[in-house]
Amino acid sequence: MAKNGNAKRPRASELPTAVETDDNLTLAEVLKASKRKKTTSKKADAATAAPAASAAPDKTTSSDVLSTRTLSEVTDASGKHRLREMDPARVVDVVVGYQGDGAEDPTPIRLVRKGKELVQGEVFDTQSTEIKQSYPRSPIHKANRARYNWVAATEGWQYTRDPDKMIPTIRGAKFIGKWTCDVCGATCSEQLYVFRAFLRKEHLKKGEQVRRLDPFVAYISGRCGRGILGQLSEYARFKEEVFSLTSADVGIEEARAQLEESLQKCSREDRQFLMDELQRLAGVGPGGSRKSLEMESLEKMAPGAGAVLLRSAEDPFRAMARTLAPRINARMLASAALAQTRLQGLEPSEGSYLQTVARSLDVGGPLPMAPARCPLGETCRCIEMVVTAANAEIESSGEGDEDNNSQGALLRVELACSWDTGLKVFGPAEAAMSIRLGFMSSRQALHAFAEGKASKDVAAAMHQRLERACAKASIPQLQQQQQQPGPDSDKPGMQVRPPPVRNIGRAETLGFGWHSANWAAQLKELLGVEFSFSGRPLQLVTGCSGAEAPHFAMQQLVGHDGFEQLWGAEINENPRRFILKNVACKHLFEDICFIMDGGGRCARHGGSCSVPQGPVDIFVGGFPCTPYSFCNPKRFKRNCFTEPAAKPFFEMRKFIAERRPRLVLLENVRGLLAPNPETDHPPIDFILRGRNPDEKENCYQGTEPGADWGLSFIEGYGLRWDVLYSYDWGLPQSRPRVYIVMVRDDAGGQAAAERIFDILSACSGRLSRGSHNDFLFPEEHPRLQAGRQRWEKLAQRSKGGRRACTKFTEALFRTKRQELGLAPSDRPYTGQKPPGWLPHATEKMVQQLDIVWSIAQKQGLDFDFLLADLSQQVSRGSWRDDGNIPTLTTGCQLYSFLRHRLLLGDECMWLNGFPIDQINLDAHTEAERTFLAGNAMSVPVVGAILFAGLAALDWGGEGRRVVRTKTELPEPVSQRPDLRKLVQPSASVVMARVGASLVDDDNEDAAAALAAGNAEVDEEDEAQAAWSRRAAVLLALTRDIANESRQREKTTVSAGKPAKTGGSVGGLVGALQAVASDAINAAEEHDEEDDVTGDGTGWAARHARLEDKSASQEQLARWLGEAAGLLSTMGKEERGASADGLQQFVVKTLNIFRNCECRRLVELGVADVVKCLWADLRFVEAKPIFGNLRIAELQTQMKNGEVVPEVQWANYAAELSGTDFSQHRADLLELLMKNRKMLSRVLVSLLQLWCREAAMADQELAYTQRAVDVLYKAWRSGEAE
Repeated sequence: MAKNGNAKRPRASELPTAVETDDNLTLAEVLKASKRKKTTSKKADAATAAPAASAAPDKTTSSDVLSTRTLSEVTDASGKHRLREMDPARVVDVVVGYQGDGAEDPTPIRLVRKGKELVQGEVFDTQSTEIKQSYPRSPIHKANRARYNWVAATEGWQYTRDPDKMIPTIRGAKFIGKWTCDVCGATCSEQLYVFRAFLRKEHLKKGEQVRRLDPFVAYISGRCGRGILGQLSEYARFKEEVFSLTSADVGIEEARAQLEESLQKCSREDRQFLMDELQRLAGVGPGGSRKSLEMESLEKMAPGAGAVLLRSAEDPFRAMARTLAPRINARMLASAALAQTRLQGLEPSEGSYLQTVARSLDVGGPLPMAPARCPLGETCRCIEMVVTAANAEIESSGEGDEDNNSQGALLRVELACSWDTGLKVFGPAEAAMSIRLGFMSSRQALHAFAEGKASKDVAAAMHQRLERACAKASIPQLQQQQQQPGPDSDKPGMQVRPPPVRNIGRAETLGFGWHSANWAAQLKELLGVEFSFSGRPLQLVTGCSGAEAPHFAMQQLVGHDGFEQLWGAEINENPRRFILKNVACKHLFEDICFIMDGGGRCARHGGSCSVPQGPVDIFVGGFPCTPYSFCNPKRFKRNCFTEPAAKPFFEMRKFIAERRPRLVLLENVRGLLAPNPETDHPPIDFILRGRNPDEKENCYQGTEPGADWGLSFIEGYGLRWDVLYSYDWGLPQSRPRVYIVMVRDDAGGQAAAERIFDILSACSGRLSRGSHNDFLFPEEHPRLQAGRQRWEKLAQRSKGGRRACTKFTEALFRTKRQELGLAPSDRPYTGQKPPGWLPHATEKMVQQLDIVWSIAQKQGLDFDFLLADLSQQVSRGSWRDDGNIPTLTTGCQLYSFLRHRLLLGDECMWLNGFPIDQINLDAHTEAERTFLAGNAMSVPVVGAILFAGLAALDWGGEGRRVVRTKTELPEPVSQRPDLRKLVQPSASVVMARVGASLVDDDNEDAAAALAAGNAEVDEEDEAQAAWSRRAAVLLALTRDIANESRQREKTTVSAGKPAKTGGSVGGLVGALQAVASDAINAAEEHDEEDDVTGDGTGWAARHARLEDKSASQEQLARWLGEAAGLLSTMGKEERGASADGLQQFVVKTLNIFRNCECRRLVELGVADVVKCLWADLRFVEAKPIFGNLRIAELQTQMKNGEVVPEVQWANYAAELSGTDFSQHRADLLELLMKNRKMLSRVLVSLLQLWCREAAMADQELAYTQRAVDVLYKAWRSGEAE
């Protein structure tokens, strides 16, 4: 109901009061009296609405009503007659589901003659003798009956229009009158029901606005009562059930269960109407609001004016640290909470968030990030421990301690919960400072309010108490680390840093290196499985898989001899170069579309190749994520499957249906699960069960309208899908991805598909991942030194200083600096760095670093683990301090505040699970390496799925052996609260919480507005706020349940065919839909030098540019090197059969380079390539170039005064043997005659090598004679020894 509507909400006395059950929680003193008043008022109103206590001494309690399903007897004071009058209560207060005085009345009842068969909304036009004679003016009199709306008494002396919920009253033992129905007049052997009435709108007096129940009480039988209640649609009944929860004294889980049961009874349209009504009742803004309705209701609940709830959900420690930083950070608060728990002789409960914190802090690791869903009890426990430690009395050990101790209580925390009616308060009212937090019950998420900062004195005193608590609990003494340099350097930055221990835990620091690099061996040992496929290797093919993570995973699982990669397909030139250099695949097609065409351009052979035929065992594909990713602002098009980026899916689907591999694995981003708001269908719906639209223009090319495209329509396959996370498989990053698994029926089918995910569930979370700091190369590491050289070269390309920001970015920075109190010239972080510390930094990067550093200091984040992505706008909050990295993207720029540098592309590849010591990245720029990392699947994740597939499938017998030494799967590890696990399909989890906000996280204006003081709120307004708040929670739950129901319907493929998808997504779609509706901030374009797509050419384009002479010499040199490298990996037979196009390209390029100067060829790096082409591959076109380069090299060495060893002369002479090198040998002899001493030593050996030549050019013969004459003259004159 809108706040300015005609109807008022129930008074506080008529709303249920939440009862605090946790002995550790106390309500604020200011609320205690209010609660007592509410309880007293509620009892008084109940006594007024029902008969007086004296008239109804046997009135049952609420629990009795629920158990007996009857109301207390309704008699006068004597107990002999029925009570005919009650208090004229407000309709809005006592009628369940009443929508306010401004709502439309139900259809009026109709009076019909007795004897007619009654239908809904009809009642006989009869009445009892008592009504006719004694109560002619009563509403139940047949002359007045249709002027009223009728309601029946139900539980708790509320009233309902639902006949299924009316409850009969008891006939008292002393009752002496007739037990008759007021409508039909029959003496009833059945129970009677209490009915009340209120006038319809058209009969209200002019000016009368508040509608009340008529005092008259009617007693009607069940049959007559169903008719007098009028017509009640299923939607009206369902709405009443839902709205009754706004005032029912039930817990959040019970409310959800009742809500879900009610939603199952209504249609989709009714569901939408209900959401609109709940939104109106909540009174917190339009449905399109960017801020959650529940969040706005919490802001109204918080004491004080102008309360602003921050958009980001956090753990309790980071939420409180916002107010206490920079002197006290979140890690210190977590250590104090853990210490206080242990001081009480306790340990954190199993599976709790505090236990997760303990495991990390005990080994010197970072503070884990907030769980996606954290129960209210766990949240309260963490807050309580911090408050207890902060308010603990300390022993006086000096004058300073006495001053701190004299301050008494320092901290008070007020927690507003959207489902409860009152605040939860920790700490006394006289505490030196207060922190306000809000808990969203529908999502089980904690949010902080925009607050001011703690004073220096209070923060210093609290820091001392927290430090003492840690010391008492035997946690290593808190070390005072030097604060990051800044303008407030007098404020010491305190970091809790127990000494690290080499121990496997959660988000811990284990030392340099990836400690789950042997993930395959660990998984095999865990399941007791060994694979042997060398007798008949598995046939692997991939499509659009980026840097070929599946290939590297298979290498670790079955070895090089256990599989063969028949082909891959990759349209991007940068990954193709990586694959050709590091992956042994027989063909690499430049487009997935070539596969179903039977052949096409092959990057490995430089021409057109046919697709290998024969059986395929494993197909792994990663169709492009652009149409579905959250980062794509154009992802919601009416038909996103007609755009070019969606084409690979269709081609992969055709390949699966035609070639029928045993195991299929498809990967994509989690955006597959977010609905398109225009069609209300998520992409996963089309991927699994899609059909072509009815319009030809919207269909995939070459297909007909209505054609089936869903993967589930492919006969003979079992299918299962779910979302997997990289941090469950030994990597410190979230990276949620949707993985779709299909198993051919003769290899195991649906049972094997289910078995794969059973194995994944058993193995998930067992690989230690450490923190991202473990993956950073130390300063002396050669890869880091090489990376710094690349940065220096990149900086030299930027002339005129740092490149300026765009106007859009500059405007964002200006706003953010004003919020943080930073002047345009302030450089709190970068101003303290030495010159050249980040040589290639742009102005955008520099300003971002200063802003992120300032925000982190204000929020109390841990700088030892702080990592920020400078490629994202600062408004997106792309930084973390929990040991995990922000999402790896193709253009990410991750900056470590511990190492004060950007992460290398090599480190990014390592963070995605690639064996960094086994891959060659020399041919890739820094930006291209980062692109490879961001574009790739996580190696251990795709490897885990392949491992499960190898163990679960039937691979065809002879030559392929899977040995299992354990018959049972291990029990899954204890479920962590921050993950949606496969064994918890019904869990409702918000899996993403990104999006825009009306108020940013550090708005100083909002914090200042909170200092306005506490406003007086009367009892009625407080009750209205409670009702609105619960309506907002119900609205959130309704959306969540409705989306779950829709998703369950979509995951059922067809009648009679088992569903091939996983279990319920548990509210995921609803959560992601909210995420997708948020505005996406515009991103600044990448620098020109950061282009990560290379030249984007394939061999066909290179041939064309070679022919039209549009390619530069640098490009030709690079392409020639690639061609030589590819040809050198092929056997003679393969070169002759498939590499004709590549060889033609080499010949034409060599002919162009033939007339180049040797110095230029050396600058282009062609010398070694030409040697390979002549010495190894025997390209005759390379022979003259090779000879020229050899002579030029010797000339350069002799000109520079270098001593050329005799062995080198002999080697070069051997390389120049043959008729075609006659001219080069002549040049070599001419060069030697300038050094008679060297000539005397090597001439004989040279002549012995060359005298076998069948023919020598005249010039060579002449120079040979001249060389002999020179030596003879030198001997005659005594010059030669």
